[in-house]
Amino acid sequence: MKKITLFFFAFSLVFSSLNAQTSLEFDGVDDYAQIAISGDSAFHFLNDFTIEAWIKMDTLGFWPTIASNSSTAYNGFWFGVNNSGYGGLQVFDGNWYNVSGTTNVIDSSWHHLAGVYRNDSLFILVDGTLEGSAPASFATYDNTPLTIGNDAFNDILIGRIEDLRFWNIARPYSDINQYKDSCLTGQESNLVAFYQFEEGTGNTFADLTGNNHYGSLINMDTSAAWTSGLNCTYSTISIKKIIALDEISIFPNPSQGIVNIDLSNLVEASIHIFNSNGKLIYKIENISNKTYQLEFNETPGVYFVVINSNDQQQHFKLIKI
Repeated sequence: MKKITLFFFAFSLVFSSLNAQTSLEFDGVDDYAQIAISGDSAFHFLNDFTIEAWIKMDTLGFWPTIASNSSTAYNGFWFGVNNSGYGGLQVFDGNWYNVSGTTNVIDSSWHHLAGVYRNDSLFILVDGTLEGSAPASFATYDNTPLTIGNDAFNDILIGRIEDLRFWNIARPYSDINQYKDSCLTGQESNLVAFYQFEEGTGNTFADLTGNNHYGSLINMDTSAAWTSGLNCTYSTISIKKIIALDEISIFPNPSQGIVNIDLSNLVEASIHIFNSNGKLIYKIENISNKTYQLEFNETPGVYFVVINSNDQQQHFKLIKI
């Protein structure tokens, strides 16, 4: 990404400085990149995680991969674009759990994709907007290396990848949207690996976190692999605190209709409820009561409750029967 450094003064003058930035371009034939250590356990996420990237594609191909450590034995994770041109995230434990977005990203424009695993559920955001959710199980892993632009099934990406980020937390949706255009330093909390692809030359690239998960270009023509990237803005990343689970309760759950939410001592809380397709179906803001009751008349199924209060956030799964 191009870095735009902003300086703010009391009289509101703004100066910016631009640095030429690059992304990696994959030809869809045999190009891919690989993280140096095979089966690197840093990418064996056994709890919540988030993967983010910017992509630019004009040709779909077959299930193009952004990043994956999945094996042909169906272990690991896969993050990319599905066969319909929608962003997707999958985890494998011998079975296949999948979530899909709804925006076709094969349009020669830059798009930001974020895949989130939280509390046994998958979520996909496109350009900062939640587009899908699905139940899942924790992934299991073997020694398959992390690859970028391809996977063990030869699902090759045709296009550009920029600003690839791996986090060992489920980042709040508001943070993903707010900071998707920001230039990271690599020192942000819970950032496992960060590939900005700014080398512009050669056949290796750095992990800017300092965790040394460096990578190499495989079968890539270095004269064509490094190409123009995006602009980003330097800003301070602040991750929302996660509200302790024992401070909030939802009951009864499963529910036949009436749902009570004990908000404990939260101040001016908000409640957002999404269906399994990621559609917002219920929202209420500035709740001051300790206990909030709602009549939940949706069809039976799995729903996701997001509770916010100031700089805190927590997520729950709600089952309607």
